[in-house]
Amino acid sequence: MIPHLNTGMLHELYQRRQSFPLDEDILGRLNSSTPSPETLQFLGMLVLWKQPRHIFEFGCGPSTLFLSRLQHRLGATNRPVLTTVDHSQRYLGETRRLIGGDPDVCLLHAPLAVTECAGRVFTTYHPSYLRQVPRDVRFDVVLIDGPPAYRYGREAPLYHLAPFLTPDALIILDDANCRPEQEALKNWQIAWPDGFCVEQFPGLPQGMAVLTIGESMTSLQPVARPDQRAGDLERIKTFLSTEGGIFADGH
Repeated sequence: MIPHLNTGMLHELYQRRQSFPLDEDILGRLNSSTPSPETLQFLGMLVLWKQPRHIFEFGCGPSTLFLSRLQHRLGATNRPVLTTVDHSQRYLGETRRLIGGDPDVCLLHAPLAVTECAGRVFTTYHPSYLRQVPRDVRFDVVLIDGPPAYRYGREAPLYHLAPFLTPDALIILDDANCRPEQEALKNWQIAWPDGFCVEQFPGLPQGMAVLTIGESMTSLQPVARPDQRAGDLERIKTFLSTEGGIFADGH
C-alpha cells in the first residue's frame, strides 16, 4: 500500500501552529539563516502528532536544540532518538555544548564532497556518515535544512537517507519556496513516481514542504537530464576552485 499524507491533519496543525510555545532562549538564537519561529512551531506540531521513534536532521543549529528539548516533552517512554549531520565542526561544537551529554542526541560530522547518486553529481555531505547509522534503524521524521542550499542544494541528502526511512516517514523540507528546493521536489517526484506525495506551505517564511516517498528502498529511478548534468559539472568546478572539495564514491 502506498502511504498518503493526511493533508487535512497537516493543515489543521499548520493553522494551530501558533499555539506551540517557544522559549525565549530558542527565540534569541534565531536569525535570517535559521528556521523562523513559525517554522519551528509547525515543526513542533508535526513531531508531537507523528510521535516518531527516530528523527534525522540535515544541518545542525537552533533547530537541533529545539528538537532535543522537544524530546523531553514527549516523555521518557516516547522520547525519540535524534541524529543530526553537519559539515561544520564549529556548528557541531556549539550545538554539542548547548545540548550537553544527552544520550538520545547523536551529532555527526560529514565534510562536503563531490558525490554521484541517482544519475546525478552533487556537492553534498560525504556519505560516510551513514556508516554510523545502525543498520536496523528506520527514521520516521526527517528535517532537511542543510547543506546551505544557495550553494549546494538539498536534493542529494534524501537519496542517501532513503534506505533508512519507514514507508510512512514524514520528510520536512525547509526553505521550500526557494528555487533549488522547488527543483529538488520535482526531481524527487521523478525518482519516486509511485510513492511521492507532497503538501507545501508557502505562507511560512521561505516556505516548507512536507512529503512522503513510500517504499523508497527499491523504487529509486535515475533523474538526470543532459541540462542537469551540465549544471552539476559547473557547480562542481566552482566548488573545487573555491573550497578544494573532496570526492566520494556514493554509499
